[in-house]
Amino acid sequence: MELHQVKYFLALGRHLNFTRAAQECNVSTPSLGRAIRLLEDELGGTLVNREGRTTHLTELGRSVTPLFQSAYAGLTSAQELAQKVREGRYKRFVLAVEFTVGSGLILNSLHR
Repeated sequence: MELHQVKYFLALGRHLNFTRAAQECNVSTPSLGRAIRLLEDELGGTLVNREGRTTHLTELGRSVTPLFQSAYAGLTSAQELAQKVREGRYKRFVLAVEFTVGSGLILNSLHR
């Protein structure tokens, strides 16, 4: 399973139209269709019913959508974080607080 397949499936689920989903993803309609078929083959079931010009998600398609949304969001976040680290725009900040100091004092000073 590849990230672009998940991206294409999510776009198709939003639009329920191969042409509009392909336009959103900047790919040809046949390329999007092939990616969806490969994803269906890998999952072992139909994700989308194609009936002429009508397209709708199957039970499997509706079931995997929230999982794919979470996975896609996590992976794209990881890509963005990796880009920031490579560019030196990400610094990890660790703060240790001793129990004898009121956390409000520290938090107030950080907001300044």
